[in-house]
Amino acid sequence: MSDKFAKLIKKEVLPVVESALKSGANNFGRELLNAVEDGNQPSDIVFGNIVSALRSGVIATGQQVVKERLQKL
Repeated sequence: MSDKFAKLIKKEVLPVVESALKSGANNFGRELLNAVEDGNQPSDIVFGNIVSALRSGVIATGQQVVKERLQKL
């Protein structure tokens, strides 16, 4: 790998990945807490809520990363 390519990766790609991981963890954690709020639900409903929370967290993370990247242009 050329030195120029490595510098480009370090400067452009790593911040995006880092941002995505941080915001993804935050979004998923928040959605997960909402999903299991009612402890008296049947397990299949809780599982469905967890899947929905994961989906919502991924979508929110994608939107947040795109928004951040567009603001830097």
